[in-house]
Formats: sequence, C-alpha cells, structure tokens
Amino acid sequence: MRIEDCILNVDIVSAAPITRTEPEDEWKKALESNAIPVSLYDLYCKANFLSFGSAPAFLKDKDNLLFS
Repeated sequence: MRIEDCILNVDIVSAAPITRTEPEDEWKKALESNAIPVSLYDLYCKANFLSFGSAPAFLKDKDNLLFS
C-alpha cells in the first residue's frame, strides 16, 4: 500500500514530544491517587520518563542496542 492510495481526511495532527523532561500527567495522577506505588513512579523518573531516544543510565549499553 502506498500513501497516495490512502484516504487521509486529516485536519489536526498531535504528537508527543520525543524526549520528555517531566513526568506525564497520567503518571502524576496515578501516583496521587495511589494507583501505583511510589517505587514505580521513582523508577519511571529514573528511566527519563520513558522518553524515546533517551537511555536511562541503568539500561545503557555501549552499542546502543536497547535505546537508539
């Protein structure tokens, strides 16, 4: 399938930032409502908020196989 063959009725496009610098609202709300434990939230923060292209220090590998 080619993009030219698709029907694209798109008026608005939204995208999340590739690299996050702060926790997402969903994670904050989950922590505040006790839906997740503090330890999970701390891991999320230490993992650079699960940002694309940002390898957490504890998961970095020299060949960048896990995170590009």
